[in-house]
Amino acid sequence: MRLLRFLAIAGLVTGCGSDGGSGRGGSGPVAAGHGTVLAENEELVVELASDGEHVFWVSDLTLRKLPPAGGPPIDVGPVDGETMALDATHAYFAGGIRGTILKLPKQGGSLETIVTGEKEPTSIAVDSSGVYWGNWSSYDMGPVADGSIARSGVDGSTVTLLAESLLYVRGIALDAENVYFVSASDEQLYRLPKSGGTPVVIATGLYDPSGPVLDADGIYVRTRARADDPEGEDAIVRVSREGGDQQVLVSERYGIDALGVHAGYVYYTRSGGFVSCDRPSGVVRRVSTSGGTPTDVAVEQSDPALIAVDESGVYWTNGSASSHQCKTLVRAAVP
Repeated sequence: MRLLRFLAIAGLVTGCGSDGGSGRGGSGPVAAGHGTVLAENEELVVELASDGEHVFWVSDLTLRKLPPAGGPPIDVGPVDGETMALDATHAYFAGGIRGTILKLPKQGGSLETIVTGEKEPTSIAVDSSGVYWGNWSSYDMGPVADGSIARSGVDGSTVTLLAESLLYVRGIALDAENVYFVSASDEQLYRLPKSGGTPVVIATGLYDPSGPVLDADGIYVRTRARADDPEGEDAIVRVSREGGDQQVLVSERYGIDALGVHAGYVYYTRSGGFVSCDRPSGVVRRVSTSGGTPTDVAVEQSDPALIAVDESGVYWTNGSASSHQCKTLVRAAVP
């Protein structure tokens, strides 16, 4: 493995302007700068999350963290998983083709395998009721509906199958009573009781959807432009928990990617359609959860990809799987 190198940078990199495609709206104009670069590295960041005290990310098979003020990145420990979820004390990982669920103390320590023998878990979420994950599906001359949703205690005890015969589970989100997930193949958003049962379709027509993110009022999913529509746009769709109410909050060309929701806004990254370290055209934006004109949070980013947002700030990564360049971890204050 290549050695990960970081450069902690103090101070806000100021700037203004936009890529020419954004409007101003919501609660009023926000001065869009470049954000504060917290770290630069050679390896791609593949997971990003914040718990309000630290921002956590995975690169080079290592979990790292930083407080919002920045400083030298702290190595938490080695990891071996595909997706990450946080609770108060641990980071949890879905192990993919290894069929495992793992956890690592956020203060550092040993990676612990808590569940084995699962069918390619690739999505994960956690709350006080347990750890939930989505098992992927097989492919034999076409999709095989053998995916599932499962749950265990946070220590891996009492593994319970909640739903089965699913196709390509992608993304899991939780509220007090339900599990929400999308299918990468059938363009649908589902609601499933935490006690298990038959998933209920609450939204359709979601082409290549992102995993859902939730707030107290709605569920938010990014959809892609269809491959056969040269004029198509990516979109952020809001869905009610009961279903039957789909609203497009914003649609844009050139790559809406990751979503985060906080305090009445959906925050998102957008590549800008041109990947260059010298001519960065990506942006980080937010749009009201009721819709309207998006507002820039940061401009002149180089292929922004992952995003996390809470009271401590908005965090994002530059450099995606398609670019492998200009890879940074950046923070801005919540506008």
